[in-house]
Amino acid sequence: MIIKENSSASNFEVIAEGLYPAVCVTVAGIGIQETPWGNREKVILTFELPTCRREWEKDGEKHEGAAHLS
Repeated sequence: MIIKENSSASNFEVIAEGLYPAVCVTVAGIGIQETPWGNREKVILTFELPTCRREWEKDGEKHEGAAHLS
């Protein structure tokens, strides 16, 4: 598995390196994608880290929830 940092999510707070309990909340097939090794079937995995709580503001309202990792 190749895992890379998502540059479009660069405005999110980085979580400290370590081991965390995680729950896989999304498995999304994105079809065949061109890679350096030829065309490959790819998926996006998103995990929720319930022990890492984050606060954010959207549309003037404050929210709190578990951190997510894609």
